[in-house]
Amino acid sequence: MIRNCTALALFAGSVGFGPHSLEASYDLKQKKEITGDVVGFIYRSPHTWVQVTAKDANGTLVRWAFEWESKAWLAKHTGLTGDDLTRGDSVTVTFSPPRASSAKRGVVKRITRNSDGKVWEDRLAKPPKYPAKS
Repeated sequence: MIRNCTALALFAGSVGFGPHSLEASYDLKQKKEITGDVVGFIYRSPHTWVQVTAKDANGTLVRWAFEWESKAWLAKHTGLTGDDLTRGDSVTVTFSPPRASSAKRGVVKRITRNSDGKVWEDRLAKPPKYPAKS
């Protein structure tokens, strides 16, 4: 009995550290866009993060944090490497905003490096194609 309770407690304690649903955190149906400068780029798994400063409607610089795919997914599907985005790069980020927050964050759909027009597109940028139902 004690072993069963210990196993259950260990399992229950680990549930919060598993994968999370993007749909629970972000409104994937919404699409917003900002243009600003990269101030941070963390190329890693399970998620890559991009930090960008951009001016708001009042001209004040605001720092944004964007969650992205894993570095393995990005490398395989978009060709992105850890050297592609550097501090000071001007980028346009297309993203989905958080559901229940006005926090300056989002999940990336597309990033365009403005100096050369290079685009990295996430799988969220295009809706999946499902076979027609008969």
